[in-house]
Amino acid sequence: MIRTTSARDAALSVLTRADDEGRIGPNEYDAKQIAAEFGLPIPRGVFVPPHQDIRTAAAELAPPLVLKLMSPDVVHKTEFRAVRLGIPDIETLAETRDAMLAEPQLASVRLDGFLVEEMAEASTELVIGGKIDDSFGPVLMLGVGGIFLEVLDDVAFRICPVTSTDILGMLDGLRARRLLDGYRGLPPVDLSKVVAAALALGGAEGLLCELADVISEVDVNPLMVGSTSAVAADVRILGRPSGTATEDTSGASR
Repeated sequence: MIRTTSARDAALSVLTRADDEGRIGPNEYDAKQIAAEFGLPIPRGVFVPPHQDIRTAAAELAPPLVLKLMSPDVVHKTEFRAVRLGIPDIETLAETRDAMLAEPQLASVRLDGFLVEEMAEASTELVIGGKIDDSFGPVLMLGVGGIFLEVLDDVAFRICPVTSTDILGMLDGLRARRLLDGYRGLPPVDLSKVVAAALALGGAEGLLCELADVISEVDVNPLMVGSTSAVAADVRILGRPSGTATEDTSGASR
């Protein structure tokens, strides 16, 4: 039995809209709003439709800023040059948006709008995510993220729901565990922030357990973690197409 919660209801509304539009999942802005409903920290930001003045929309955000183009045709934004970091002020933001739209590889993509966010401080990059396995139900992944995810392949998995003890054990099992103690100028990681973020996805009341019947996968990469905070810099959620929702097999207490 699936418990109805405000977080679940909000997520269902977004996922249904994406499915009605023929998309495999919500855009990054909407995915972050879903994740935030379950307690995952996200950057302060705004979604700006194509014809809205980007300077006015982002006026209350504190630089440096991040600009991301939102399109169902652009999954890996760096490959399309659809993301810009370290934008120093609002005027430069508008200029950067115009330059991004002039990129040849973006000329034919469908444009939803832009995501403008306050840029997270440089910190250790982890990945948290998971999938709904046909046999085991929700499974949480946690490991070294960012550009090193595919290179190092240093991740751990646990069947959900997970506990704080499970998450600390996953971290201790990483080959690059010492990165969390501070490395080459980066501050040591506040493990409690990592635990809280992982519980937001894989805990008994987390996103994976609560939405196991309507999503197939979630990916938070990178999770920027420092000595005082953890922020989900990028979130991707894949829904299940209409008619393929499954019975909840999470085993979570409802």
